[in-house]
Order: sequence, then structure tokens, then C-alpha cells
Amino acid sequence: MGDGDLRTTLAVGARLLCGWACVAVALLDLATGFETGPYLVFHLVLLAGGLLLLQNPPHPFAYAAITVLAVLSTVVAALPPTDQVCCMLGLTVRHGYPLTLLAWNQGQPVHFAPAHAVADLAFWFLAWTIVVFVVVRVGSHRRLSAAATTPAAPASSAASTS
Repeated sequence: MGDGDLRTTLAVGARLLCGWACVAVALLDLATGFETGPYLVFHLVLLAGGLLLLQNPPHPFAYAAITVLAVLSTVVAALPPTDQVCCMLGLTVRHGYPLTLLAWNQGQPVHFAPAHAVADLAFWFLAWTIVVFVVVRVGSHRRLSAAATTPAAPASSAASTS
């Protein structure tokens, strides 16, 4: 077994474990209490993204692009203040979507929630995974439709002259 085989095995194993974990957490959370708003979106993205991780993976470049987009989305989503009160109760200023990453009261120290940051990063990674999946499927469907409607090229005239 070469290094490439071990690397492939570890990558596939990690992808499948993450996919099953996302599906299990999403189903458990949806079954124990039907949330609304951002939490429903969070769990539906977790479910759909987990199911996509269980399928054939995209190209490694796509994973790199998705990771960059997920980090940027997490940072951008944490910039504006949010009115949702999911966590960090008692703190008046909150930042982050779908979960609060940073919160504080005026004149008080800032509280950072690392577990929420990881969950937000996972949310955005899975959301971008869904977007990439849809774009790839729509693109391949359009290419197949275009190929099916394009008339076949005429036979070469060289064959008819001999």
C-alpha cells in the first residue's frame, strides 16, 4: 500500500465520517424540536450538506475553494450585529450567523465562543458545498442538453470520393 493509497483512504474515511456525523446531528436536532428561522436553516444545511459529503466528492480544488469561501463567509457574517438571541444570553451586542460568535455589553469585555465559530464554519462549508453541487449539476445538465440537440456533423467527403 503506497502513500497515495493511505492518503486516499484517510480522505475518504474523513469525508464519510463527517457526512454521517452531520446527517446524524441534523436528524437528531430536527427530531427533538422543530426550530424556526436560522436554526431550521442551520439544521437543513447540515442535513443536505452531510448527504452530499456521502456522495462522490468534488475535485480537491473545489474543496480548497469551498474552504476559502467558508472562512470568508464566517468572517463577513460576523461583521454586522444581529438581533437573534440564541446564546450568550444577557449580552446586548451580538455578532455572527447562524450562531453568535462574539458578544458583549457596552463597556464590557468581548466574549468569543470558539465552539460556535467551528459550527458556523461548518455551516458555511456545507452551504458552499451545496452551491458547488448545484452549479456542477446544472452545468453538466446544460452540456448534456446542448450535446443532445446539436446535429451530428456530416460525414467527410473524402470517403465518398474513393
